[in-house]
Amino acid sequence: MKTIYPFKSAFLVATIFLLNNLFFKPQLKAQTSPLTINISGPETVEIGIEYTYSIVINKSTASNFRNINLTSIECRVSWNAGTSVIVGKMNGMPTSSATITSFTSTSSGNTLSTNLKIIWGDLSTSDKDELVVTCNGGYEKTNNSGASWTPQLFSVAFESKKKEITLKPICPPSLVPNKPAYACCTSTITYSAYGYCTANTFNWTASNGATIISGQGTANVQIMPPVNGAYMVSLEVGRNTASTLYKRIQNLVVTRPAPGAVTLTPIGEPNPGGGVNVLCTGKSYAIQVQGGVCGLSNMTWSAPGCAISAQGGNTTTITPLSSTNNNTPVQIQFSASYMGGCTPVTVSANYLIRRADAVNTPSGTLGSYTPSNSTLMNQLRTLNFSSSNANGSSIFISPATIALWNYYYYNGTQLRNYDYHTTAFVSEAIQVFQTNGCASKSRDYTYTVPKPLVVPGFIPTPMFKNGAEFVLNPGMEMKANPNPGKEQIIVSFNQKVSGTLALYDYAGKRCFSWDLTEMDVFNLPIVPEQIPGGLYVLQFANATEKLHLPIAIQP
Repeated sequence: MKTIYPFKSAFLVATIFLLNNLFFKPQLKAQTSPLTINISGPETVEIGIEYTYSIVINKSTASNFRNINLTSIECRVSWNAGTSVIVGKMNGMPTSSATITSFTSTSSGNTLSTNLKIIWGDLSTSDKDELVVTCNGGYEKTNNSGASWTPQLFSVAFESKKKEITLKPICPPSLVPNKPAYACCTSTITYSAYGYCTANTFNWTASNGATIISGQGTANVQIMPPVNGAYMVSLEVGRNTASTLYKRIQNLVVTRPAPGAVTLTPIGEPNPGGGVNVLCTGKSYAIQVQGGVCGLSNMTWSAPGCAISAQGGNTTTITPLSSTNNNTPVQIQFSASYMGGCTPVTVSANYLIRRADAVNTPSGTLGSYTPSNSTLMNQLRTLNFSSSNANGSSIFISPATIALWNYYYYNGTQLRNYDYHTTAFVSEAIQVFQTNGCASKSRDYTYTVPKPLVVPGFIPTPMFKNGAEFVLNPGMEMKANPNPGKEQIIVSFNQKVSGTLALYDYAGKRCFSWDLTEMDVFNLPIVPEQIPGGLYVLQFANATEKLHLPIAIQP
């Protein structure tokens, strides 16, 4: 017979007790609540509509509970009870919580139920809420061995239930017009509503003589303002499935200043010439009124010496008559009245009519010179032109508007870095333009200067012209053909060049530029809207070279 030692027997009992508590007792402890709560009812609600929620409570029949005593249930939501358009209520009372004591029981195994009527108010600051049901009461619970019972109260952690509710709120809308409202203007204005949340009904009103043209019942409405004075636009928004009392109203008072200043603006800027705005014969110009143009009536245009294409509108076309004398001043005038008593307007712009065929080829002479063999030689080239063509025109000399060129020689070497020879000569060309802002003509002049001897080891210093450094690459030439040009000018070099080609007007403003890389031909496109007719200077430049060439662009 096998002997069982006492300490082994005690160890076996302890192991069984531990396993029983670890693996078997939790199955009983899993039933930790004497109650289960179920809430059924709408999860998405309208403001101001009464909804019924069913609350069902089941008492546990587990053997470790007895004498379950339900004394009351408390139902609450997060909105505050107070005075507003729609007051939140529970079971008919303006409150955010309700305590129900109409049923209690001490029996085990009972199923209890009750109904809760809720009206959601409009005091909530969110479109989400919660319905929370909490039970009050107590019960007795056995200990682990089941030998004794202990009284306990219901725990909120187990004896409560939450149900999330989605609200459909209405927010006060913002009213935004699509354009400013001015007095004496009669055009319609569209007002649009924004930020109205879930509203789907729109009722617009307008006061003080303003009338609704279209859009009633939508979020956008067209309103015709009164001829003069302030007015008010109002919008009431709501929901077609909510309480008829649940509305939001927004008012917008519209005060209107008088129209702004009126100006005349040419569409397609006329050619500048002689410091004035020029209208060329044989060309038409669209002129438009800008500024406070709404509400204008009786609109008339006048322009002596010009044909006017249209009257009665804020845009017309002016065409100088071919019979108008050259340099005739003309004042384009626009006059109109305002509806509603605003001050009538008259605005004008002054121009000068030029004839496109009034420019002759510039005539003049190139001054003579006397070479010198001295070590320091200063040679002057003077360009003289007659003033017979000065009738509203200007003469431009290339490069820039300089009539006197100074060339300095030092130690017998002209400072232009030529490979000079004792018997060779060099020809220099200069181009002269005559223009009146509408047409231009040009003429080339050529003169010859001798090439002095080269001094071995001499490093020439830069030549200065009128105080500015003027760097040239001898032997490099830049030409433009045709010149004058109208649609395209071909710029050519006698060698491949790399650098920047820029177009300047005669005011010194840089108009356009292009980067050239190993190119000897470049097609310069002429877009009239970007490069209007007139005189310009082409400049090619890189780190060591700079060339200038005047060009003319025909209008």
